[in-house]
Amino acid sequence: MNDKYGDKVKDYSVNPAMAEGCVKERKCTDMICLGVFIIFLVGMFSLTSYCFAEGDVAKYLAPVDANN
Repeated sequence: MNDKYGDKVKDYSVNPAMAEGCVKERKCTDMICLGVFIIFLVGMFSLTSYCFAEGDVAKYLAPVDANN
């Protein structure tokens, strides 16, 4: 392995939290992303339900004749 990577191997260091295997103290790091995703889902479902309530859904679900 030392021949393949040369001098880069000696500068490699292991993360201290992972030096003894799996990280023992785990925590959620993506709370902002989760919040944005939940806001997106709520917005998507509310917009979809509004469009179904106010629009003509049968027009979009009916088959289309390509010749006309």
